[in-house]
Amino acid sequence: MLPKKNMEPVLTHLVSTDIKPYRLGLDENQIYLSYGIHVSDIFSPFADQVKKNLTEMTFKADEFDNFFVDTYGCEFSEYAKKDA
Repeated sequence: MLPKKNMEPVLTHLVSTDIKPYRLGLDENQIYLSYGIHVSDIFSPFADQVKKNLTEMTFKADEFDNFFVDTYGCEFSEYAKKDA
């Protein structure tokens, strides 16, 4: 979740961070991590990489929620893994 005050540093981080193949975004006041693929990618020669990226995304999301809480004073969302 976005911090209650001093949002400029976290917003700057969101728009300036390159974490390909993932993206950081906002939905109202909730920060999220996304990974966009086309459904045909699942059946392509890149299928193994897609599976790997999806698996790694869960770890990346856990890493980023801790980072945003520790660095910018954000709050964990109801979807965050808080016991890491």
